[in-house]
Amino acid sequence: MKNNSSYYTSKKIYNTEISKLKLNYPVFVTNLSKLQNEGDYVLFNFYGEEYIAAKSKNKISIFQNRCLHRSFPLKEKINGNEKIICPYHGWFYNYEGKLIGIPQKSCFKVLPKKKHLNQLIPEVCGKFLFASFKKGNLKKSLGKLFKVVEKISNNINKLEYSDAIEYNANWKLCVENSLDEYHIVKVHPTNAGYYGYMKNYKYYEEGKNLILFSSESSKDSIDYKEFCGNILKDKFDYSGYKIFNLFPSTSLTMYFGLLYFTNFHIVSKEKTINNIEVFSNKSHKVSDIYVKKFVDNFFTRSVFEDKEIIERYQKKLEKNSPYKFQEYFSVFEKRIKTFRKFLA
Repeated sequence: MKNNSSYYTSKKIYNTEISKLKLNYPVFVTNLSKLQNEGDYVLFNFYGEEYIAAKSKNKISIFQNRCLHRSFPLKEKINGNEKIICPYHGWFYNYEGKLIGIPQKSCFKVLPKKKHLNQLIPEVCGKFLFASFKKGNLKKSLGKLFKVVEKISNNINKLEYSDAIEYNANWKLCVENSLDEYHIVKVHPTNAGYYGYMKNYKYYEEGKNLILFSSESSKDSIDYKEFCGNILKDKFDYSGYKIFNLFPSTSLTMYFGLLYFTNFHIVSKEKTINNIEVFSNKSHKVSDIYVKKFVDNFFTRSVFEDKEIIERYQKKLEKNSPYKFQEYFSVFEKRIKTFRKFLA
């Protein structure tokens, strides 16, 4: 398969992708446990622009992280509980993104007619919050997976770990790496690649969402249809490795009895933020020591090993742009080709 470094480095290609994606595909923001109290907020990227998801007394609102005065960012910390006051000049907003206070208002000859910051639509699936450009995009993009993800989320016990990790890389390199099982033996020899190359596995598609079920044990079921039927009856199977790549840039994974997100938020053509969250589950209780070992020895180690290899790739692609090259895909990389087809 022929490729070109401009696929990952071109501003024109990036802009074309973003203009299409943001209209139709929601972005996973966070789990609702971070937005329980009035004043709670989470900062995130929606296809290259920062937004704030905030909890008012009665609802969650999502609005742009830019003051109406001179477009200064209202928040810098990724989450917290604070009033929405611009750090530069003190313009004051409520938790729904409405302008409610201007210091020395009389000194302005002209003020914005629009009182609300630019809004996105909050859409909820179980305990998971997504941001959409248009109402209904979430159910449309998840399709039959909506009820499955809803059931999975409602089985959450609690959030065990979260972080936001910045990658100096194009978002597609990050996603393609998450769809690549061929690299795990070499890049993750002491954690994800410990058991070697997959032997017992199956790939599935649900719309544009790509699914992988695998297990080191042949006794574990890797039947997706059977899994969905059981989970809708509240029967949760946490055996093996189950990963749901939600198009275009989010992975929801069930492994080691835990549930975790690797959630690539697009910042620019060469910058991506991976918002990671790890959850324990009601139907599969684990100890704090078990969770810590998973996070330290498996999860974050894998994340940073991937970050290093992805950033090396991006750096070389930019240095040699434009560079044409031939690619040869193994059976463990077939989802990358499918992802590119869906993105085109």
